[in-house]
Amino acid sequence: MRAEDSSRDQLDTLIAESLSLHRWPGGRPADWSVAPQVLCFIYDCLEPGWNKLEIGAGQTTLAFAIARTCHICVTPDRNESKLIQAYCAAHEIDHRVTFIHESSDCRAPMQLAQRSRRGVRLAAGSAAVPGVLRVYAVAPAGRRRPVTH
Repeated sequence: MRAEDSSRDQLDTLIAESLSLHRWPGGRPADWSVAPQVLCFIYDCLEPGWNKLEIGAGQTTLAFAIARTCHICVTPDRNESKLIQAYCAAHEIDHRVTFIHESSDCRAPMQLAQRSRRGVRLAAGSAAVPGVLRVYAVAPAGRRRPVTH
């Protein structure tokens, strides 16, 4: 079996399991996941080793991990990152995800993008509108331009 086939199987498993990584303040599970088609779109657009930067964490983070990108995920929620790491370990996903536990309005994400020679793609969810994903191309100089809406 090719590595690509194996990772596609891992993505299909993630979608089938309908994993809930988010919690309401009281601890009850919350589903702010994107549609399965969005996970497939993200996966299909990626190449192993690409540099990616994501604001927020969830199933999309796992799609980046399954695609074997070098992924930086900015989330203040340490529990989400622990659940993602545990999922990767349980499903033998060899991930290259680095978590920054800060608010997305900090300067760290853009500074990382500015230092990258090739630039990165920034996937930003919306807390106000769960399920909406915007993807930006971040050039090495730190300029953003929308790629999808």
